[in-house]
Amino acid sequence: MAEDARAISEVQVLGWQHAYRGILPDEFLAELSVERREIWWQHQIQAGALSVAVVEDDDGEVVGFASSGRGDHPHEAELYAIYLDPGRIGKGFGRSLMEAAVSTMRAQKYQQAILWVFADNAPARRFYEQAGWSVDGAFKVEEIGGAQPTQVRYRRALE
Repeated sequence: MAEDARAISEVQVLGWQHAYRGILPDEFLAELSVERREIWWQHQIQAGALSVAVVEDDDGEVVGFASSGRGDHPHEAELYAIYLDPGRIGKGFGRSLMEAAVSTMRAQKYQQAILWVFADNAPARRFYEQAGWSVDGAFKVEEIGGAQPTQVRYRRALE
């Protein structure tokens, strides 16, 4: 899996630049570094700090990934990230990643799963809702790249 760190980083940077335009500052998105993300992903994967699933196209190229791990409570997992190469959206790769992430969280015996999403990211919110996730009423505001976008929490049962 560590060998996929570069491809995961490329997908994540492209995903952020596509999905968060208009939510996060353009300058921040333009300065995202694949190299810095790659170092971070290599460390996380090697440390076993999270579970990662990748999806490849017919040529074996990584076109998306999902990562998950323990949430704030012992019975709760968190879907930390799910990103696709923007050119692959709408082709079923996202559904495959979501199924893999949910399956992993179930196999780890978690009862519930949460995820956080920017309130203004309507396409992602639709995707999560179609995949069985529901807003649970929690929200947070954190500074990211000089902006303070609101994030809402989604939840789903895993049993």
